[in-house]
Amino acid sequence: MTESSLTREQKQRACEIVELVTKELPAPDNARTGVHCKIYVTHRGAKFRVNEFVVGTPDPEKDERYDYNSAEKALRLAGNPGDFSSWQTRNEDKKKWGGAIWGSSNLQRIYSLSGLPEHGDEASGLWMAIEFGDLLPAEALVIADYSENTLFKNIYLKFDLQSRYAASRAA
Repeated sequence: MTESSLTREQKQRACEIVELVTKELPAPDNARTGVHCKIYVTHRGAKFRVNEFVVGTPDPEKDERYDYNSAEKALRLAGNPGDFSSWQTRNEDKKKWGGAIWGSSNLQRIYSLSGLPEHGDEASGLWMAIEFGDLLPAEALVIADYSENTLFKNIYLKFDLQSRYAASRAA
């Protein structure tokens, strides 16, 4: 990933990740059609640059809310130094949701999604952060433990084992 933007290939991979996570959700959530994805990038405390894209076609009645929620989660996370997940300041009564995480690279990326259930948003962001080199799997699992995100753990185990098996068969 470059400092300020995603490559076309990275955006495509991000879309694939969201689609794979969506398929792993229980019904009726696995039929959702669109997600707002924002990846905020800052370099050593500089202003954020936003890589924003939509995966699929969000429900028109919910599109504005998804856009707002993905921004709110990320800005809330950025405003709480020391936090690693928007779950740490989640407040259902105030409609403050989980689903944004910090990457651990020097560029300090925040992955924030809205459009899936909270654990689906977070699972997508964690997987992207691993794929784009911003989190080690062990770091992602610590974040998933905090939010009790069994969806991410199950997805990671399933796809990690599948890729290991495919690699061993190719060797």
